[in-house]
Amino acid sequence: MEKFNVVFLDFDGVINTLVGRDHFGKEKFGFNLPKAMMVNNLPNVVLLSRLCLEYDLKIVVISTWRFLDKKYPVKEVLYNSGLSKLVDVHGMTSNFFGIRSKEIEKYLNEYPMIENFIIIDDLTVPRYSDHLVKCNLYDGFNEKAYENAKELIEKSFIKNKKR
Repeated sequence: MEKFNVVFLDFDGVINTLVGRDHFGKEKFGFNLPKAMMVNNLPNVVLLSRLCLEYDLKIVVISTWRFLDKKYPVKEVLYNSGLSKLVDVHGMTSNFFGIRSKEIEKYLNEYPMIENFIIIDDLTVPRYSDHLVKCNLYDGFNEKAYENAKELIEKSFIKNKKR
């Protein structure tokens, strides 16, 4: 079995960023679904694409968007949003009662050929905090987060040949 590296990817707050609040004060994301089948922050998708190509990362979707996959396939959404078709969207985690760390752990156990991983999310993932690139809801995976991801990869992938 050939080993590979992945990025566990959330959408909202990462590549689909907050655009403000509605008249009730509730946070509002700029959705481009279903019409365009895209997220709203295309520059962030381009940065994600660059990161994946530079470090040969496959994407595993951890976003709740995965629950809409039958109607709005996440691969198609990512590619429509500017992700290079050279980047492999490897799959999606399964639902483990909304506990992201458990979902990631289950995926890692199902795919022992995953050598290293990072998580790009706007939420904290306590068990895997040393693998996390935490994004701001408004800016998402911007240049700063991209640089943080590169630093994390270069530091941890060399050190942590095994998780």
